[in-house]
Amino acid sequence: MIRAIESAVLAVCLMGCVAGPAAAQFNYGGDGSRTARAVGPLLTVVDFSFRPPQAPDVSFEYSDPAIGLFYSREGFMGRLVRGSGMDADGDKVTLVDGSVDAWAAVRPFGSPDSKALDVFFPIGLYGDYRKVSKQDESTLATVFEVSVAAIGVGAGVNLTLAGSHLSLRSQPFFGLASRAFGTDTGSSAGYMVDIEWTLPEIRSGLGAYAGWGYRWQRWLLNASAVFAQSNTRRVEYRGFRHAFQIGLTF
Repeated sequence: MIRAIESAVLAVCLMGCVAGPAAAQFNYGGDGSRTARAVGPLLTVVDFSFRPPQAPDVSFEYSDPAIGLFYSREGFMGRLVRGSGMDADGDKVTLVDGSVDAWAAVRPFGSPDSKALDVFFPIGLYGDYRKVSKQDESTLATVFEVSVAAIGVGAGVNLTLAGSHLSLRSQPFFGLASRAFGTDTGSSAGYMVDIEWTLPEIRSGLGAYAGWGYRWQRWLLNASAVFAQSNTRRVEYRGFRHAFQIGLTF
């Protein structure tokens, strides 16, 4: 069951990537159409920590930047980042985080054609994978490796402003969390906010893109799924990230 849900999330992501050319333009009215695809670098500010007061020795905190790439189109957002820093014990901590969000927009107020304001309700699948490694003077250990497959429902609005387009979307999600795509399971819940601004076709089919994304998330897992030895039944991690991204539309 877990693997089936995770496979479905990955399938939706792949469909989002390959379907880009078929849905490259979406008419939002106003002065023209929005170029739906964008790609570029991103910088994230991450805060991620163990929550119970009696933390095992192998627990950690990560509060450092991470850099990576993003890909966005109407109905799809994918991000991949990597970062490193030092924890409170002076050990090196490395984080790898990938997330995908694929949704269908429900528009009860009609089509966005010939409208400067488009209100919609995104319904879809969300998935992420986070791995954290901790290295001291003698050992390198994976201290967190969890994948999430979730569903989300939210609200959003698209605005046409003097030829440019502004999109705002907020979406809570809830789903299953598993240790490294395995059978040790728990749950994860959170919410995300994305703001995207695009200026289609500045020159030769290319436009400008800027975006900001926020994600707050909680992971609840069986202690044995995360730590080899622990005196607690369940462990909880919480974290948030701010993602700042710039790129080109095409």
